[in-house]
Amino acid sequence: MGKTYCYEDFITEEERIVIKNWVIENMSLIRDTTHTYRKMSYFEEIPNHPECISKIKEKLYSLEYNDSFHPTHNTNNISVHFAGANIVTHLDPPIPTLSDYYKRRYNLMISMAEGGGELIYDGEMFKLKEKSIVCIDAGIIHHSTTVVTGETPRILLSFGYAIKKLSTF
Repeated sequence: MGKTYCYEDFITEEERIVIKNWVIENMSLIRDTTHTYRKMSYFEEIPNHPECISKIKEKLYSLEYNDSFHPTHNTNNISVHFAGANIVTHLDPPIPTLSDYYKRRYNLMISMAEGGGELIYDGEMFKLKEKSIVCIDAGIIHHSTTVVTGETPRILLSFGYAIKKLSTF
C-alpha cells in the first residue's frame, strides 16, 4: 500500500461484531470532537471493554513491537465517523515529552461506511476492508480521509505508539 501496509482479516467476524455492538451501546459516552460528524474517546473513558480488545492488542504487540517503540507511551481510542465526516490532511503533532519520537497509529477497521471514508496516505487513496488494520506513521506522513456517506458510520479502533525517530527531521 504505497508507503504503508495493512493486515487483512486481523480479527474475526465475531470479534468485529462484538466490538461494533460495544461501540454502538456506548455511543452516548463517546465524546463529540471539533470535527463535524465525528466522535472520539480514549478506551479508558468507556467501560466494560470486550475481552477480545486485550487479545487484539497482544496480537498487534507480538507482530509489531520492536526496539523503536517507547516502552510505556501508548494511546488507544475509538473513532466514529458519521455521514459528512472526513479527516483533513494533517500530521499528528509531536509528543511534547518525547522529542526523539513520533506518533504511529494502527487503525483497526470495525465498520465501513456505505461510501467514502477512504484513507489518503501520502497522497495515495486506499479503500480498506472491515477487519483490516493499517499502519499509519501519523507523525511523519500526511494523512486524511474522504468524506463519509450513507447511514452506516465508519468505526475504528486506533492503537497509538511512540516510535523512535531514525534521524532528526
